[in-house]
Amino acid sequence: MTDPKVEVALLIINHDGVARRLMGQILDRVESRGLQIVGMKFVQPTREMAEGFFPKEDGRNREWLLEYFCSGPVLALAVRGVEAAARIRLEIAGGTCPSEASLGTIRGDYSLDSTAVANREERAVFNLIHVTNDPANVQKELTYWFRDEELIDYKALETEACSSTIGIYELLAPEFDLPHEHDTVRVHEALSREAWADCRMAVVSLLKCRNALELGCGTGTFSEELYKTLHEDCSFTFVDSARTMVSLCRAKLRRYTREGRCRARVVQLSMASADTCLPPGTFDFVAACLGDPFLRPEALKSIRRTCVEGARLFVTVPEREWAERQRDLIESPSTDKTVFHDILGRTFVADSLTFTEGELRKALEDAGFLILQSGSKNHRAGGDDKPRIQQHPPRIVYALAQVS
Repeated sequence: MTDPKVEVALLIINHDGVARRLMGQILDRVESRGLQIVGMKFVQPTREMAEGFFPKEDGRNREWLLEYFCSGPVLALAVRGVEAAARIRLEIAGGTCPSEASLGTIRGDYSLDSTAVANREERAVFNLIHVTNDPANVQKELTYWFRDEELIDYKALETEACSSTIGIYELLAPEFDLPHEHDTVRVHEALSREAWADCRMAVVSLLKCRNALELGCGTGTFSEELYKTLHEDCSFTFVDSARTMVSLCRAKLRRYTREGRCRARVVQLSMASADTCLPPGTFDFVAACLGDPFLRPEALKSIRRTCVEGARLFVTVPEREWAERQRDLIESPSTDKTVFHDILGRTFVADSLTFTEGELRKALEDAGFLILQSGSKNHRAGGDDKPRIQQHPPRIVYALAQVS
């Protein structure tokens, strides 16, 4: 499996995009996805430039394309990021024909032109931007417009973090709210504290990270501990599916960003979209806690695509045998439903993926991770007001893996 790579790709805003004053909106689409503009040229293409840039094909379509491309000034952009070319093509630009492009993409949102109309009017399709369609041509197209010395490398900062606050980046995904949030918060916090405290190897691997991602951050209990040890240049992205969790984590971490210790952003993410809408970045450490949906096969592959080579992933999930016992307790007439059904049942059994150690190892290996360490263990849960939870201590399976 090929590792994700940081690359620079070409994007050109064609003259129709320039004339319609869409340059600002298009630049915003690129940067809001975590990509960097490292080169920019405002150019009036000549016929010679266009002929040298586009493949030499016979027929009227190429002539229409050359006329369209030379019809006015264009803005050429060099865009840097993880798998930048593919992300621009698939996530930002949309299909070549605007009438068939998905909503949420540049072509789908800003143009209604079609191949049929363009052919009838004997012209090229007005599709606003040019992007590289063939992965083999990414470098070739870039070097046609930009020399190496014209690309400016710089360190990107989260804009909200620059003003010493936490930014809330709500992704365009359906909202997902956990039931009984008040009780969920208390139990989740207790379980998270014990799980992470018992697995100190995760903290050790974090000490040298520069860009970390925590999936299922909950109330920020573990996140708060991390802030006490991380160095000043570390960036951290926290993700959770419930608005209450995100709000509590945000409040808990606010003082650390005000002190300038780290840069952070908190993201609310739908469980249903975890496999496709993870926040962009080049993470060198990812932590996923307590059976969140980020462990589905598609989501694991998505996580891997956000990581740099050698990045580490630390996972804790409910152990399958323990979960099955809890389901039996939930169905028993003598069980206190307040404890097991409303809290443990819904949060950590019914709504969670459960694994044996072997299953967790296989899931990670199938997604391209190398297992460094794994195991299972009991840990205490609940608080003084929930003594009955402690009679059935949760059992977790954990794994520390590396992008191979």
